[in-house]
Amino acid sequence: MRLSKLAAGMLLALTMGSGASAAQVGLWQFDGNLDNALGGAAMSANGGWATAYEAATIGGSPATALAFPAFNNTQSLQMTNEGAANGGGAKTNEWSIVMDVKFPAIGSFIGLWQTDQNIAGGDGDFFINGSGGIGISSDYDGTVAADTWTRIAVTLRQGGGPDAILEKYLNGVHVGTTTSGSAVDGRHSVGAVLNLFTDEDGETSAGQVNSVAYYDHLLTGDEIGALGGATADGIPAVPEPSTLALGGVALLGLLITARRRLG
Repeated sequence: MRLSKLAAGMLLALTMGSGASAAQVGLWQFDGNLDNALGGAAMSANGGWATAYEAATIGGSPATALAFPAFNNTQSLQMTNEGAANGGGAKTNEWSIVMDVKFPAIGSFIGLWQTDQNIAGGDGDFFINGSGGIGISSDYDGTVAADTWTRIAVTLRQGGGPDAILEKYLNGVHVGTTTSGSAVDGRHSVGAVLNLFTDEDGETSAGQVNSVAYYDHLLTGDEIGALGGATADGIPAVPEPSTLALGGVALLGLLITARRRLG
C-alpha cells in the first residue's frame, strides 16, 4: 500500500509528537497541480510559463515532481503569503521554509527565492552559489550536490536590530548562520507574495521541486532535524496541537480502510 504525499506526511507529523509547532501556512506537494494541501492558496506559474509534472525517484521511491525552467526576471513559481504579520512589523518578519529540490548542475548562482513582488526591481534574497553553498550576502555554507534531491530548510528572523538572522539546514543538519543587513519589514520579510526560483539578472536554473512547506514562525532545530532529508512522500504536514488527536483518529481510519481493501 502506498499513501498519497499528504496522508504519508500527516502520519509522519503525528509521530513527531504533540510538541510539533502549529501555524503551518502552506504545504505544496505538486502531485499534478499547484494546490496547497492545507487548504490555502495554490501557487501560480507567474509570468506565463508552462507547468510540467515529471516522474522522479527520491530515496529509491517513485514521486511526481514539478519541473520548472530557468526563469527570467518576469517569471517565478509564486506563493501567495497567507502568513501573519509578525516581528513588530506589517509583513511576515519571522518565517521558515522547507523545500525538496533537485538541480541538474551547480555551476553558478541559483536563486531560490525573492521577497520583492517586482522581480526585476532588485536582487534575489537567497541562493545556491557555484560551490553548492546556501546563503546570501557573501555568506554561504554546506554543499548542495548537482542532480541530487536535497531538503533545504531556512528560518528567518528580523527585529530588535538592523540585521536579519538566517539559520540554514541541509537534509535536517544545521550548516550555518547568516547575518544579513535588513531591518523590520526589510529585505528578508515577506509581503504579499514570495517568488521562488527567480532573480532579477538571470541567476536561475531549471530544476525540479517535489514539496514546499511554509510557516509564519521559526521552526526549531529539533523540528527541522526530525524532518530529515528529501523523501518521495514530501515534507510532512505539521498539525495544530489542538487537532492532533482528531487527525490521528482520522488517519488511523484511513490506514485501516486501506489495509482492509488490500486484504
